[in-house]
Amino acid sequence: KKRMLNFKQLLLEKGVRPFDKYEKWLPKLLHDPRWIAITNQVERKALFAAYAKRIDSDRQKQEADKKRGGREGFKELLKAAQDAGLFDGKTGDQAVRAVEKRHGEEKRWLCVPARERERLIVELAQQLAEQRKR
Repeated sequence: KKRMLNFKQLLLEKGVRPFDKYEKWLPKLLHDPRWIAITNQVERKALFAAYAKRIDSDRQKQEADKKRGGREGFKELLKAAQDAGLFDGKTGDQAVRAVEKRHGEEKRWLCVPARERERLIVELAQQLAEQRKR
C-alpha cells in the first residue's frame, strides 16, 4: 500500500499527464527508488496508466472546486454591493459599471470571467427592478 502511494507521489512530482505514454516516461523514472519498489513490470505499467488518469480527474476536480469557490465569492460580492445600494434605480449596464468601480480590484471580482460577471450583474439588476415594480 505504501509503495503504491509513493509511486503515485512520484508521478505527481514528475508531472505525468493523463495521456502520457509509459514508454516515454520509463527512462525518466527508472532510477527512482519509488519506481523500483513496484517490482512487477506489468503491474507498474498498469499502475502508471491508472494513476495518470486519476491525476487528470483529480486536477479537473480541483479546478471545478476553485471555479465554484470563485463564483460563491462573487455572489457574496454582489450581495455586499446590493446592501450598499449600488443597484438602486440602475439599469444592468449602469450596475455593472457601479459595481466594477467599487469592487473592480478585489480578488472576488477578478476570479470570475468578464462575460459571466456582466451576465450575473445584469440578471440581478433586472430581478431587483422587477421587485421594485411590484
